[in-house]
Amino acid sequence: MLYATLLTAWLIYAVFIIRLLRNQLTKGVKYIVNENQEFAEKYDPFRRKDIAKWNHFEMYFCALFIFPFRVILFLVSTISCCVFIRIFLIGTKNYDEISFIRKILIKSSSQILARSCLYSFGFYWIKHVKLDISSVDPTYPRTAILQNEGRPAPVIVSNHISWIDIFLHMTTLESPGYLSKSDVANYPFIGTIAKGLQTLFVERENKEHRDDVVIRLKQRIEKFEKNPLTTSQVLIFPEGTTTNGEYMISFKKGAFSNLTPLKIYAIKYTKSNYSPSFDSLELGRSFLFTLLQFYNSVTLYDLGVYYPDHLKLKTENDWQIYANKIKDIYLKVLNVKSSELGFGDKMTYYKTIMPSSKKKGTPVQEQKS
Repeated sequence: MLYATLLTAWLIYAVFIIRLLRNQLTKGVKYIVNENQEFAEKYDPFRRKDIAKWNHFEMYFCALFIFPFRVILFLVSTISCCVFIRIFLIGTKNYDEISFIRKILIKSSSQILARSCLYSFGFYWIKHVKLDISSVDPTYPRTAILQNEGRPAPVIVSNHISWIDIFLHMTTLESPGYLSKSDVANYPFIGTIAKGLQTLFVERENKEHRDDVVIRLKQRIEKFEKNPLTTSQVLIFPEGTTTNGEYMISFKKGAFSNLTPLKIYAIKYTKSNYSPSFDSLELGRSFLFTLLQFYNSVTLYDLGVYYPDHLKLKTENDWQIYANKIKDIYLKVLNVKSSELGFGDKMTYYKTIMPSSKKKGTPVQEQKS
């Protein structure tokens, strides 16, 4: 009787998931397949170009036999992380001022559970590659590394390709906080995790508060330099939004405005037939299709800390010199193309091709600092 019930439940699920997936693989991506090529080429860094390579057999098989277990693992991992952080924050009124012990407990739990989330997305193995900055940029003096050895960087920078990047950085030794819009603090589960990691919440969407981002970041840097054991580093995506992984787009000021040392990470997703990049594929479909791969693969490059002393930067206005130097390093490490497009261009592209943007406004709100 039990087996009959389970078989019946699975057959009902199978019919539902096959119909759902068939609809998503046809009508769901029709707006991308039918996009105006001449128009889309102007926004190449944000285009989804691998649809013809998708392995439909793989996706249907995973939908039938693997998808439910991955969803359960993801939910359990996320909720567990939230619960642990809530426990570790008991008695703390200001999450930005926590003890060293609490910080270690929160980071350890977030690292373990973020790795579990990545496992649920098929990232069974994360390839770590450590590089010497001077081997990528011959103009970078090795003396800068030797003189500053052991000096931590208050800000971490990374290229930005997917929403998965967040989980990936949570697994690193730093497990940093993020520069995030203030609304995230109130999100279910995610808000609690963000607070535990000492995320820096700012009013990014309000033009009148744009300067506050730089001020708040400066205050956070000063606090980290005084109390590195109890203050988390801040991760900033200089591009301010995601791309398809084939480009580095224009950098924004935030990460470079204080002219401080920067810890550099670079991310490259390496599976050939499907990219988990968050480009013109809407979030729900990106989440679904990523779960429906036998496996996904990624390489995380650790370039250590870049100390800018030799650049002779004098004022905040020299941030562009610093940004250009870091961008050149990314271009060489990742072997991608450079583009001067930015967040505004991505929104223009989205509004033109995406059905949801025509009904609800822009589909996502990204980092603008």
